[in-house]
Amino acid sequence: MHGLFEAAYDLTQDAEVLRRRRYGVIEVLDDQLVGIWLRPWPKWISLPESTFLGRGFHRRREGNHCWLYYNQPRGHSSYLTLKYVLSARDTTLSTFRGALTVLDEIARIKRSNALLCDASNLRISDRLLKRWGWEPHLASRWHRHHIKRFYGEYAAPSGLAARLLAGNEVEQGVFWDESGESDPTAETGLVAHAGALYDPEPVSMWRCCSKAMLIAFAPLMLVGCADNPLVLQSQLQTLQQQQMTLAQENQELRGRAATLDRDNQELEQMLAQQRQKGLVNEEQVAALRDQLRSTTAQLAQVKQESDELSQQAQTMMASTQKRVGTSITANSSLRRNLPAIDIQGVEVRSDGDVVRIELPGDKLFMTGAAQLQPGASQLIESVSQQITQTYPNHFIGLEGHTDSDPINGAAWANNHQLSVARAMTVYNLLISRTMIKPDQLFVVGHGPNHPVVSNATPEGKARNRRVELVIYPERTDGR
Repeated sequence: MHGLFEAAYDLTQDAEVLRRRRYGVIEVLDDQLVGIWLRPWPKWISLPESTFLGRGFHRRREGNHCWLYYNQPRGHSSYLTLKYVLSARDTTLSTFRGALTVLDEIARIKRSNALLCDASNLRISDRLLKRWGWEPHLASRWHRHHIKRFYGEYAAPSGLAARLLAGNEVEQGVFWDESGESDPTAETGLVAHAGALYDPEPVSMWRCCSKAMLIAFAPLMLVGCADNPLVLQSQLQTLQQQQMTLAQENQELRGRAATLDRDNQELEQMLAQQRQKGLVNEEQVAALRDQLRSTTAQLAQVKQESDELSQQAQTMMASTQKRVGTSITANSSLRRNLPAIDIQGVEVRSDGDVVRIELPGDKLFMTGAAQLQPGASQLIESVSQQITQTYPNHFIGLEGHTDSDPINGAAWANNHQLSVARAMTVYNLLISRTMIKPDQLFVVGHGPNHPVVSNATPEGKARNRRVELVIYPERTDGR
């Protein structure tokens, strides 16, 4: 039996653990590996986290520190996705690059065909990614998809990964140099030699990439049931070629539109100059205005054609996905099932892609304690029955919340401890008396940090004392 959470500190000794686990966080401090923390669930990204929370974390956190989240998607075990990167205020490019080299080595250990990511931070340039082996992939208007391909051919470890692996070869006197070849003559100076793999003048991570957010995307899954796979593959290639042709025509039309727009601007400048000089008669002005109207009409026509081609490209993509059996659906099923939970005294609301079931703390616990009061068990069990019927096998977060009043007494040091204890009480009841499985649950204590209403009134404080069951769209069976 293996625990839900494991850690790896050595890329050689812990290779079997890294090969077995799908989700992990690479932590690097001062260009040195702190550890690889292996998790039972993938990293999920929300819009607030990627825009506000991550940026605030970057400003507040000090030190040369970097955390890199990676996933191995279920159903696509031959790929790794670089999901998210967090940096501190003083993180250097060398530390960030070190985390990437460790990810390359994990891909080699897992024999992954490729790494994929979506570089949403514009401060990370395509040229920098190309220097590190990443190439643009699946061009999109709103995303910057990149891929780093291996397919069985893995470069020699470099940077931090090379130093970690070289540390296991000190007794044999073998070290990796920057070109990827071993140097059996180097017997001393391992740290200095490995440190030379990076720029000796570290660049501020804030100047380079602020908060580097890399949201990964999953590759298209090609399946066929009743149709001939070879025919489907041929049809897919034909559709892709047609799509590329439409994209090229769209690009040409955009270039023509840009040219016409420049011509339009030049004509306007000429008209302004002629008016200023007073050297053009009314007939010339009328002619220029006619030319300007004609150019504007052409520009409008070209833009309309461009919009039509864009619509055709989207239709072609939808047709391609339909032919190969890929379905991309939003998490609207949670919202459709929302009215199914209807229990007296329990509030259910949607929050983005998750559903929050709010259990009032005053109906569950004694004042200032984490023990259930009479009748609380029946309330929790009735909620769990409807969850099991409506959201089977979904991940469920148990989040404890308190009001802003300080703790009085010696049982709990602060509100955070009380909120964690109450969430754990609900957790213990669910796994012992309901059909919900332990691997669906995880516990979080927020204390008074996330009130739903103001704590200025007794009613508001009562509302904020609660335990929320947060139902996520992801399932433990990977469906």
